[in-house]
Amino acid sequence: MKKQRLISGLVGAVLALSVAIPAFAVREITIKVEPDVRVYVDDKAIDAGDTHGNPEAFIYNGTTYIAAKAVSNSLGENVAWDGDTRSVYIGEHTVKAEPDASTFTLGEVSGTTYTNELVGLGYRLSGNWKFASAAELNEKNNIPEFLPEKYKEAMENGSVVFVMAATEGVIGADNVNLVLEAVDPEVAATIGQSELRRIYEMSMAEIESVYANAFGDANVAGEVTTLTVAGKERVGYRLSAEVSGLKIYQAGFMVVCEEGYLASVTITAGTEAALQQQLSNFYWL
Repeated sequence: MKKQRLISGLVGAVLALSVAIPAFAVREITIKVEPDVRVYVDDKAIDAGDTHGNPEAFIYNGTTYIAAKAVSNSLGENVAWDGDTRSVYIGEHTVKAEPDASTFTLGEVSGTTYTNELVGLGYRLSGNWKFASAAELNEKNNIPEFLPEKYKEAMENGSVVFVMAATEGVIGADNVNLVLEAVDPEVAATIGQSELRRIYEMSMAEIESVYANAFGDANVAGEVTTLTVAGKERVGYRLSAEVSGLKIYQAGFMVVCEEGYLASVTITAGTEAALQQQLSNFYWL
């Protein structure tokens, strides 16, 4: 159960990197209410009605939703909302273990090379690419000071933080990003490539939707696939979009750190060749 909750929660790391728009911002939506919905758990019907015994669901963006409280009451489980972390808990809930703060690192930049011992990953600049400065990373993360403790505090509050960013030239349309998210270290140690594949499979439709909503009438196509990163196969995704006649290509993969962090990498480029070049610039430590 703890692993399943983690898999569901980690979808946010993918969405945070897809495009630079507030994917989790509170917003007004139009919904279609469906009355008299039947709910089954393990193929057995349950009473998921409201106080009047009338179950209702609503449909948004092709997904059907039903009140968590109605389902949890029928199962005899408690349901709780944590506004600080924007999380819904059904049934047993224990406070997650904290990541080992002593292992946290923003990584190091030395000339044209970035290394992060925590993630076990390095990246080399090529051509006229450049790393984001400390001030630019602070702006991305809305953090006033470039200090590890400030970044740890942000992650403890549920934020996904950028620890490395690189762009090509002045415009910076082509870019590479590495972010970290704090997760339960006990669960992180059990997450393998099959679970990461599930994350991307759960996320793909939403990633495509985010792109389409951000760029309007965009021809967006994505797929979960296997990427070769410095000789190692890693589950990831590839995506292409066309905006006003311009092509956008993106690829991403994740690295789970047993110390209690999830690292997510995305590469965005104007051509497939440029994307592949940046992918080849990563190496394992």
